[in-house]
Amino acid sequence: MIILFTVLVFPSFGITQSSANAGPFFEVYRVHPYLSITQEAINEVHTLSELNPHFKASWIKDYISVKVLTIHDGKTRTSTGKSETLTREQKNNLLNADVDQEVSVKVLYIPENNLKQNDPKEMDFTFVFIPENEANFPKGKGPLKNYLKKTAIDKIEPGVFVGYNLAAVKFTLNKEGEIFNVHLFESSTDKKTDELLLKAIQNMPCWEPAEYANGQETNQEFVLTVGNMENCMVNLLNIRQD
Repeated sequence: MIILFTVLVFPSFGITQSSANAGPFFEVYRVHPYLSITQEAINEVHTLSELNPHFKASWIKDYISVKVLTIHDGKTRTSTGKSETLTREQKNNLLNADVDQEVSVKVLYIPENNLKQNDPKEMDFTFVFIPENEANFPKGKGPLKNYLKKTAIDKIEPGVFVGYNLAAVKFTLNKEGEIFNVHLFESSTDKKTDELLLKAIQNMPCWEPAEYANGQETNQEFVLTVGNMENCMVNLLNIRQD
């Protein structure tokens, strides 16, 4: 089974609102790049469409070249094929590339159309490798829910989150599990509430950092959302709602 993610494929640590007095709905979601895949999943990938679900093979009449650019020990390596199917060299390079570096794919092709002058076109896309082991709050999801409820959610004044109102605070965990780059992505429109949410995230204890299968630790981004998840801003968060 191929583990491929786009912007809408992210798990969350959540808590539901059990009653009108339980406070606003809140969750912590993992934020994800537009296109990503675990390096281990490359073993099950055979075509460009499996690397990128948005790739339109039907647009292509003939392939001139398919170049996959990977980074190895800081140096770029290019492997070239002539079809949607990845070559053995391309797969080997993907499996052995630096996991913390972006991969580029460049396709030179003749479009599928009826034009008399059918000039070559180029399309390209990039993707990143995501860690096989996700970052975790100390002792798991339950303590994370309890921490946020105690330090922030229970202190929010009634009436702040009404209608489609939503607040979103993004933050990143570094390779040591420390929190940085805490910022307000969407305001609750109440200054006191915004400050409360920011402070709760800034004062969180260190997490267990995200880790690739090879043991290399990496940064990972998350977002705390509070309020109505039908707000149109949710589409810009790069998360998945399970």
